[in-house]
Amino acid sequence: MNCMFAQKRCRPFGDRVKIHCDDSVAFLEKFNRPIDVLYCDSLDSYEPGFAQHALNEIVAAMPFLHESSLVVFDDSPTINGSIAGKGTLAVPWLLDRGWEILFAGYQVILANSR
Repeated sequence: MNCMFAQKRCRPFGDRVKIHCDDSVAFLEKFNRPIDVLYCDSLDSYEPGFAQHALNEIVAAMPFLHESSLVVFDDSPTINGSIAGKGTLAVPWLLDRGWEILFAGYQVILANSR
């Protein structure tokens, strides 16, 4: 249902937008092109394992992220100085690999600082 909604809404963009209906980690594991912007918002934060799922997405996408890539995590507010929600595990993982936070609100935006 969500894919049909996205396909309908993206029709005006023609061939410039492609909708893929798949598990995000499975899709990213077989993806084979550079990723300019990765927006992670696939598993709701009330679902068990949501933070691990976001980390799995980043690990799968890492070979396709480049020096100008941006990564965005939705539902990742800062609480008491720490990232919560979907980015709980993935944001520190990226920071340990040289990424930096460009914005932290309800979404977190990171860029490769190397």
